[in-house]
Amino acid sequence: MAYGRKVLGTIGVMSGVPFVPTQFMWSFQKMSLYNERHVTMLDEEILYTGTTFSLHSAARNSLVQRRQGEWLFMLDTDQVFDADVLGRLLYSFNEYELDVISGIYYQRCVPHCPVIYRYNEDMGGFQIVSKFEADSLTKIDAAGGGCLLVRSSVFDRIRKELGESSFDIRSPLGEDLSFFDRCRELNIEVWCDPRVKVGHLKMEEVTEEDSLREMEEMEHEKHETEIIVP
Repeated sequence: MAYGRKVLGTIGVMSGVPFVPTQFMWSFQKMSLYNERHVTMLDEEILYTGTTFSLHSAARNSLVQRRQGEWLFMLDTDQVFDADVLGRLLYSFNEYELDVISGIYYQRCVPHCPVIYRYNEDMGGFQIVSKFEADSLTKIDAAGGGCLLVRSSVFDRIRKELGESSFDIRSPLGEDLSFFDRCRELNIEVWCDPRVKVGHLKMEEVTEEDSLREMEEMEHEKHETEIIVP
C-alpha cells in the first residue's frame, strides 16, 4: 500500500490450492490493470490479498479479517472473467447502494444450473433459481462465493449482532450458503447482476478407459462413413 493513498476496498482470492489455472491468472492480470486505469484515482488503490490454505470456511473468514476499505470482492481460482468484472459490479453496487452483489456463473456438473438461489419458506431451504431476467439486476437470497462483492459493514453487522464469523459453517449448509443464511437473518438484501458473466473452469481426469471408448467411437464412425466402391 502506497503511503497517503486511500484503500477503496479489497480483492481477496481463494488461492490456497495446489495450483492456479493459467486462465484465471490471465483474467486476474487483465482485471488488475483495468482496475488501476479505470476504477481507482491517483490517490486511491485496491488491496490485493489471498489465502495460503484451502479450507473454504476458514479461508473466506481470513479474507474477511484481512480486508481493508469499504468492500471485499472475493474470487475463486476456478473462474475466468472479463477485465471489467469488478468495475461493472461496483457501478451497480454504488449506484443503488447495495450491500451484497454477485456476478453469475454456472455449476460445473450437468445440467449446469446457475449458482444463484432463493429461499423457499415452505421447504425451509435455498433453491436454485432457474429463470431470471438476463439483462437486469435480480434480487436473490444467495449465490456462490466465487464472484462476490460485499460491503464491509455487512461483516461488521454479522460479528456484532450474531456474534459469529461470516463464513462459519451452519450445517448442513456450505460456507457460502451459511453466509447468506446470516444475511437473510439480518434482512440484508442480496442481488445478482446476470450481465456480469463469469466462466467456471473444470478439470477432468483422462484415463485409459476414456481413450479406448473414444477410439472405439471413432472406428465406429469411420466404418459407417466408408464408401465402398463395387
